[in-house]
Amino acid sequence: MKKNKEKGQELGAVIENKKENYPPTGEWSQVKPEINEKCIACGQCVKACPEDTIRIKKRGEKDRATVDYDYCKGCGLCAGVCPVQAIEMVEKNKD
Repeated sequence: MKKNKEKGQELGAVIENKKENYPPTGEWSQVKPEINEKCIACGQCVKACPEDTIRIKKRGEKDRATVDYDYCKGCGLCAGVCPVQAIEMVEKNKD
């Protein structure tokens, strides 16, 4: 696979999310994944995310999954694969 600096780097089935290359797309979704303290940072949600919006990062004392809500479309695949049910799909707050 070739890198395309104008459009982002192709990463298998997804395109690298960068705001300078693509506008945010997660705003239309009515639900979002919330990751709680049960997260064990196993990475299953990272592998399942078709939009490449989940990363494992240090949060407090331990590693946990984090979501880039600008690009998350709320599909719920991450919640479905989580072995410890640390991800819950919740309705977004309406302002």
